[in-house]
Amino acid sequence: MQVPIGLGVNNQPCSYQNENYTGVEVEGRRIRDCIEAREALKKHNYLRLLASIVLCYGNFCVGSTYSVLGPLFPSEIRHLSPSVEGIIFIVQGAFYAMFNPYWASLVDKVANKHNLCIAGCIFSLLAYVITGPLPFIPINPNLWLVIIGQVFLGFSMGGMIVGSFAHGFQQIL
Repeated sequence: MQVPIGLGVNNQPCSYQNENYTGVEVEGRRIRDCIEAREALKKHNYLRLLASIVLCYGNFCVGSTYSVLGPLFPSEIRHLSPSVEGIIFIVQGAFYAMFNPYWASLVDKVANKHNLCIAGCIFSLLAYVITGPLPFIPINPNLWLVIIGQVFLGFSMGGMIVGSFAHGFQQIL
C-alpha cells in the first residue's frame, strides 16, 4: 500500500512511500513524518548558521594576520636585512605547515571540533601577547619575542583553520 507523506526534508517533496518507510534520522532520533522532520531541521539550521558565522569570523581573523602584523614590525626589524625580515614572516607559515597534520589527526579523534577552534584562538591570543607585548606586561619587545610569537601563531592557525573547516563540514553534512 502506498501512503503520501507530504513535504520532505529540505522542502523536497516526499514520494509515495510504502508501509515499510522507516523515516529520517535527525539529531539521533528516528522521525517518520516528513513534516516533523522539517520542523526539527528548521531548529537545527539556526544553530548551524550561528556556528558558521562564528567560524567564518575566526577564519577572517586568521587571514588578516599578515596585513595586521606587517605595519607593526618596522620598529623591531628596521635594522635587519630584507632576507632576515622574510625569514621572520616565513616562520609562521612553516610552523603552520608542520603542525597542520597534527591538528588534522586530532580532529579525527575529537568529537567536538569546536573545542579545537577555541584552543587555536587561545594559542593565537598568546602569540599576540608575546609579539606585542601588551603595555601593562613588563616585557621589553625584542626580535626573539617576535619570532616566538610567529611560532605560536603558526601553531594556532592550524587549530583555527583545520578545526573550523572540520566543524563546518560536520554541520553541513
